[in-house]
Amino acid sequence: MRKLAFVLLCMLSSQCLGQELVKVAIGQGGNSLEALVTEIGQAGGVFGRHNLKLEIIYTAGAGETLQATISRSVDFGISIGTSGALSAGEKGAPIRVIGSTSVGSPVFWYVKGDSPIRDMSDIGGHTIGYSTRGSGTYAVAELARARVPTAKLVATGTIGATFTQVMTQQLDVGFATAEFAQKYLDDGSIRLISRDNDFDRIRRQSIRVFTAHVSVPEDRYRRFRAAYKETVDWIFSGDPAPIRMYAEAIKVSEARAKELADSFASKEMLDPSKVRGISLAIEDALAAKMIQSAPSEAQLSVLIIPEARE
Repeated sequence: MRKLAFVLLCMLSSQCLGQELVKVAIGQGGNSLEALVTEIGQAGGVFGRHNLKLEIIYTAGAGETLQATISRSVDFGISIGTSGALSAGEKGAPIRVIGSTSVGSPVFWYVKGDSPIRDMSDIGGHTIGYSTRGSGTYAVAELARARVPTAKLVATGTIGATFTQVMTQQLDVGFATAEFAQKYLDDGSIRLISRDNDFDRIRRQSIRVFTAHVSVPEDRYRRFRAAYKETVDWIFSGDPAPIRMYAEAIKVSEARAKELADSFASKEMLDPSKVRGISLAIEDALAAKMIQSAPSEAQLSVLIIPEARE
């Protein structure tokens, strides 16, 4: 389990006495601002002000995060592909969607620097990676394959594992975040060919959400939602403290961290308040065969808490 250096350990501190310990799983943790919201909020005392102490566990992707939530290994799952959450809901999994983690997406797609592939229209007959089935990367890879049916989708796990497969020519097209790949883009090792947000329908929907196990009390998930939103607001408030934490986490200068945050994310993108474009997410989940039929209004009301409905 990876922890950021800046996270304050306070299990024995008087300020943490009485705080409720909750377990949180995050896919691709530490490789994007989206994945670092909870860590920044924890370090800045935001979750503590809501009487919550987080134990954060990283997974290889959204599929693992979802399974950890379903099995009650964790209380909350962060950055779960919306199609995966819909699929779990259709199967009656004991989870509830309590907010959005990314409206649109900061993820991009790349090839090795000397690859002949110039853009997504060239992926016919080539392999394209995604983290786990039901993840945001899976949803986008399926959209790419819908345009070029001869593309071959391959589950590749983490961003780091995907990068290794691209560089060793086991995989033609990989996915990454700017935080992970900036130095490789700068030195020409890899070349960006597409962004998730190049797909208009991705820009208009919550591509990833966060969930709670149904056993999590309503008061607790509401406090978690409130702390998460407060953290997002803080990150984009102009206060240098959260950007400093972000910079330390991804090992860049504060100026570079602010540049990445401004270029690849926004307060609107990370705002957890509402699950946006659910009808688009349902269409994509149907096309990818993640669900067998569109959920009814009653089923959506069970899966998504009222506060998170658009």
